Amino acid sequence: MPFQSHTNLPLLPQSQSQKSRQSQTKQARQKEEWSLSPHDYALVDRNTFTPQPKAEIQDKAFFMQDEQQVLQARWDMLRREKQEVFASYYLFDGNRLGRIALAELRQAAQRGARVRLVVDQVAVDAWRDEKIDLYTLKALQEDGVEIRQFHPVSFYNPMHYFDWRSYSRLHDKLLYLGGQQVLFTGDRNMQNFNFRSQNSKGKRGMSYRSVEVMTQGSMVEEVLPRMEQVWAESQPYVLENLDTRMVDRARMHLERALAWAQERFPTNPANWADTLQPVNRIEFVGDNPALKGQVFPIDERVIHMIQLAKQKIVIMSPYINLSRLYRRLLQEAIGRGVEVQLITASRASNDNGFSFCIFSTQVKALRKMGIKIFYHQGPDFLHAKMFVVDEEKVLLGAHNFNHRSTYNDVESGVIIRDRLWVKRQIGAFLGQIRRESNTLPDEKPQTLGQCLSFAGGRIMRMIPWWWKQW
Repeated sequence: MPFQSHTNLPLLPQSQSQKSRQSQTKQARQKEEWSLSPHDYALVDRNTFTPQPKAEIQDKAFFMQDEQQVLQARWDMLRREKQEVFASYYLFDGNRLGRIALAELRQAAQRGARVRLVVDQVAVDAWRDEKIDLYTLKALQEDGVEIRQFHPVSFYNPMHYFDWRSYSRLHDKLLYLGGQQVLFTGDRNMQNFNFRSQNSKGKRGMSYRSVEVMTQGSMVEEVLPRMEQVWAESQPYVLENLDTRMVDRARMHLERALAWAQERFPTNPANWADTLQPVNRIEFVGDNPALKGQVFPIDERVIHMIQLAKQKIVIMSPYINLSRLYRRLLQEAIGRGVEVQLITASRASNDNGFSFCIFSTQVKALRKMGIKIFYHQGPDFLHAKMFVVDEEKVLLGAHNFNHRSTYNDVESGVIIRDRLWVKRQIGAFLGQIRRESNTLPDEKPQTLGQCLSFAGGRIMRMIPWWWKQW
């Protein structure tokens, strides 16, 4: 498949004011090699100012894997934001951590920033005990937070089973801060379990082994249109005839959550932006929800990177299900002398039995091709997703190498190109994961549970429609 840039994808219709501003900007750039923002005009005297060529924005990145570090960075940067906040998540619970995040978003809206939150409706409603209640949503709307649900469906309506939107889910884990031009992305949902909540005795429980990256730079120009595409494909919550007393009570809970967060995670006087490390280039890639299943920007990047690989390819995902195209491309890469490694979750560190069953049917053929397979042994569930080529390029985000990510789920991520950064940051993390993993031999299923798992994977692979959903 030839590589095609996703920048050619059709964007959403723009208003006349936006088109006129873009036309004026384009004409100014054609006439001069520099341009000024309104902020620049406010800082200088137009009569004495000598224009200079516009400097390129330096791409920067900071890699994080510790849960507490990720939370501290998110809250500190969010508390500094005064212009625009856009959050897009697959799972967003209404438990303690989710309530804290909602309280921080509400606080940003009260400071004057435009705050928008998009959550996947099916995924959020599936967790009935942890879902965000309607009174909290109403309180947030009244306080300036704009909230929408992605592709809302009702499973009580039989017609929704024949609508493709019912199977196209938002799999993002994004937090964008417009004033600071900072993007957080990774594989962590907004749930307690993703951040290792403590039990009553203060002991740290099990969690997901996840990663997150904070980026800043020129990729912002690619993030903005993608945000508008997701926002346009989502629908607002209709909240009417709710008890005002319950809404006020929900608002009180948000204030208490904010006070607890400010005490537990006090604002760091140092700016997290100073920890960002310069890299050669950062590219944001994301699916257009309106064209999902027709255009494949992330897979096109991955295919292009596989074709250019010279030394080593590492694929990490807990839910691997390689298509025929990927298996053929990897086999060609092995024929060129490229080492291919797959790192996935073992039976003990996998939270999705369906995906493990399907992958178990591919293991023998993949090893026969010459692919090295590593099973993470825990104790945490492996949830990190990354794709590394030649220790100089890495794709980080929520993309799983399976049919759902390719054809159904709306995915996003960033591609970082810098040999030194990838070798130091990503290489160190991969080394830790390999020390926690092993290569299991090809053994036939012996126990009843192993037989059922293997048979389940075979049966699911024989049903194409059901196979694609997992």
